[in-house]
Amino acid sequence: MASQPEATLDGLAGLVEMLDQAGIEFWLAGGWAVDFHAGRVTRPHADIDLVVHHSDQAELHTLLTDVGFEVVDDSEPDAEMIYQRDELKVDLSFVAELEDGTIVSPGWEDWPWPADSFPSVPRQLSAVSCRVVSATTLLTSKREYQANVGDEPRPVDLADTKVLERIVAERGRRRDDV
Repeated sequence: MASQPEATLDGLAGLVEMLDQAGIEFWLAGGWAVDFHAGRVTRPHADIDLVVHHSDQAELHTLLTDVGFEVVDDSEPDAEMIYQRDELKVDLSFVAELEDGTIVSPGWEDWPWPADSFPSVPRQLSAVSCRVVSATTLLTSKREYQANVGDEPRPVDLADTKVLERIVAERGRRRDDV
């Protein structure tokens, strides 16, 4: 039997394949994105966070429900939808481009995504390859979480922050895309 991170990584591999076949552009976010930047699994994960274009929302809903996912949270449907199939939970964050080129999550316009958030070069972990939200954006998001959301950072957010700080510092020294 696969461990929880391996099972979730297998679920991610299936999602990547399905979305790639459908031609839907997406970026991995959250804890799994930290792991892809680190090149290793750093901790167990409760879900898979993906950032997708708001314009793909209806197609994504159809794709996910056709393979057995159900909506478990649609309290902010323009900004986020959470789906679940068995133990696999997928959190979709939607983004849209404003007329001035700013990328925002609808309803969260006061917290725009930094310009370098969505690199086109994929990262790989194990046999899974996909585009990942930049490490600098992930780090900024973790650092600003409390101010923007109003909740205290969770222990996993604090752990992710430490991993991301090391990654960003190391890549800054090498001048790699972070």
